[in-house]
Amino acid sequence: MDSMDSMDSMDSMDSNDVSSRPISRRAAILGMGAGGLALALGGIGFIEARKAHASWIPGSQGAAPSDGAIAGTTVYTYRGHTGVVNVAVWSPSNVRIASGSADKAVHVWHATSGSDVLVYKGHTGAVNGAAWSPNGKYLASASDDGTAHVWDAVTAKQVMVYRGHTGAIDTVAWSPDGTRIVSAGEDGSAQVWNAATGQQVLAYRPHFGRVSSAMWWPHSSYIVSAGQSGAVHVWDATTGKTAFVFLRLGAAVQQARWSPDGAYLAVCSLGDRVVRVWDAKNRRLVYTYRGQPHGVQAIAWSPDSKYIASAGPDGMIAIWHATTGARVFGFMDPSGTAAAPPAVSGSVTPATGRRSDLMPDGNAAPEELAVSQTPASTVLLDGTASGTKTVDWSTNGNYWSSGGGSGSGGSSGSVTVTATGSRSHG
Repeated sequence: MDSMDSMDSMDSMDSNDVSSRPISRRAAILGMGAGGLALALGGIGFIEARKAHASWIPGSQGAAPSDGAIAGTTVYTYRGHTGVVNVAVWSPSNVRIASGSADKAVHVWHATSGSDVLVYKGHTGAVNGAAWSPNGKYLASASDDGTAHVWDAVTAKQVMVYRGHTGAIDTVAWSPDGTRIVSAGEDGSAQVWNAATGQQVLAYRPHFGRVSSAMWWPHSSYIVSAGQSGAVHVWDATTGKTAFVFLRLGAAVQQARWSPDGAYLAVCSLGDRVVRVWDAKNRRLVYTYRGQPHGVQAIAWSPDSKYIASAGPDGMIAIWHATTGARVFGFMDPSGTAAAPPAVSGSVTPATGRRSDLMPDGNAAPEELAVSQTPASTVLLDGTASGTKTVDWSTNGNYWSSGGGSGSGGSSGSVTVTATGSRSHG
């Protein structure tokens, strides 16, 4: 896929989940800081809004197997959190994992031993999202307290606090060049801001209801965002203009994730218990995966864009081929709080559907779009739920990580690192 502009020029119709024509677009651009997009994290200093509280706790014992360990081998289970783990993400170096929890803290720890634990305590509410900067030097975190923080991944020194939202923030992600961050949440907006200064670049507001997921396209300045309405928007992160919208009525979207090569877009939900994968260039539904009957609340692509890991509230992790839907592996995560579901194979749904499932034509008025995007009845997962809430793939493809609640009622949290059984997937 050469550019998102090529997507915008396509007008062929899709299957039951997709609008393939441009729609009426609306976005609020609240202001751009002069030269803001050109600042790199290593350059001009950050604004230090307030001092963070950092602490160190003793490391846990553990030893990593070789990278060629049998698939499904548990490498390490980290149990340092006192609340449900909402997010756990691998560092670019594949050495550390950052995990955020309902206990209001972010822990950074060695992925295969649990040692060298750094605890960031700058938030006053549950931590819902976390993301490493592309160079691995900084972390951004998002919280129920309505703020997003940027802080040093080695010292836990806070370097900036973003306060542009009016409600809890569910997700945060860095631009591929590390100069900008997108955050989204309860107030129904996705906001782009300068990672070095905290100055808002724009706020994207066409969504109806909470926005639970926002992620940059790997190759350019486009973002995919989704949430309570069930609509998945792709939009320009510089102008705020909507490129196109994928829509599925009746189910809130938990996560929308680009494949690392940017060719596909995967979306998961609890309400209709599926993962949908679209060809991003042609805006066509490739297949619908139905291998997890208790729903899917987290997904992650393998580094080579061949496989998807999907996690459900029952603790079942499924690994399946991203172009056929065939399951290649499955295991129970210790974070699961329900019995394992019966064995179910993945399935492919043909690209046939009803006209009523599609978005309005390209000339539709904003009012028509509003009616189509009435927030779904399905409630988005929040920080009080347990089960497996996060899954991620190491960037070298050798490990999976999964986390969520553990113990009675999910009152504490854990993250399990599991070997994929291969030295590299990409």
